[in-house]
This record gives sequence, structure tokens and C-alpha cells, in this order.
Amino acid sequence: MMKQQMMDIGYNANKLPLGKLSRSTILKGYDVLRRIADVMGTTDRMKLEQLSGEFYTVIPHDFGFKKMCEFVIGTPLNLKFKLEMVEALGEIEVATKLLEDEPGVQVLFVDLFNR
Repeated sequence: MMKQQMMDIGYNANKLPLGKLSRSTILKGYDVLRRIADVMGTTDRMKLEQLSGEFYTVIPHDFGFKKMCEFVIGTPLNLKFKLEMVEALGEIEVATKLLEDEPGVQVLFVDLFNR
């Protein structure tokens, strides 16, 4: 179920497995989204495209064969969706660390997806 949810939000766990997700990656994602919010009120579409590309480099997505220009984070609704996504990834990162730190717990985080 969780695996499907990650696919639904566009996250590409093949490029950055959830177990490899770090706090610094999450913070970088938030930083890029903050910069997108700063530019969003302007008419600088090229800057939005550049920052969106930077965000998708930090937080990998799976767009299939669609063009990147279709996925520019250029509206408040798109920005809100990506903020919620990064927040969810942050919660997953914390859960992953808790599972790793818990002695005797041998469940792989990936196994949780398949339950």
C-alpha cells in the first residue's frame, strides 16, 4: 500500500531508495521549494523551470517519458502538493531511522510496503 502511495505522488524510490533518504536531502528539498515560492510571484518562467529541475534532482520523481516542462512547479497548488510530499518523506526518513536503531527489529523498511 505504501509503495503505491509513493508511486502516486511521483517519488522514484529506484533512484533514491527510502532507506537511503537522509535528513539533509529532505532539508535540501524544502530549501528548493522555498526558493520556488520566492520566484512564484514573478513572471520568471525560466527560473521556475530551473528550480523545478533542481527539486526533481534532489527528490527523484518518475515522469515516464513525459517532458519535464509539463512538471514545472509553478502554481501554489503544485507547491503545496510538493511540500506535503517532502513532509511525508521526512516522516518516512524518521521511521526508517527508528527501525534501524531499534535493537532486535529485523524488518526491512521495504518489507513494510508489501504488507
